[in-house]
Amino acid sequence: MEWIRKAVNRLFALARGSGRSTAVRPADPDLLRHVSGPGWRLRSSEPPKGQTEDPDYVLKHGAEIIGCLWYDEEASDFPWHVCRFEPRDGYADVRSAFEEHQACLAREDYSAAEDATRAIEALGLTVVTAGTSGRVVPARNLQIAGSWAWYW
Repeated sequence: MEWIRKAVNRLFALARGSGRSTAVRPADPDLLRHVSGPGWRLRSSEPPKGQTEDPDYVLKHGAEIIGCLWYDEEASDFPWHVCRFEPRDGYADVRSAFEEHQACLAREDYSAAEDATRAIEALGLTVVTAGTSGRVVPARNLQIAGSWAWYW
């Protein structure tokens, strides 16, 4: 994602005090992974256990609930809000967009990942608090991989 590279370049420049931007070298993958989210860590972790309690949030596509989310405090890493994810029937209609995004990140094709992010945003999905309040939660850069979802 180009905006991530620009942000990382700016951070390097500020840290050096030069105010000039330099290219991010391939030797900086850990920093890029941190900036682009916890997915690299979550994809390799154990899938979450089955849920017995009510979800904290629901993922909606229009009026349809297409997934349930349980906030995971231990897995969350500021600014990322990490949740255990359980899809519902309607998720099958949008699954390929999330899989494409994760595939782009896995092959480090950040330009294609940025396009995939825009495609996900164009779906008009919303994260809403579960229960009676139904408050829409600003979920920027929503990503889903297997049994995990994260956003900031």
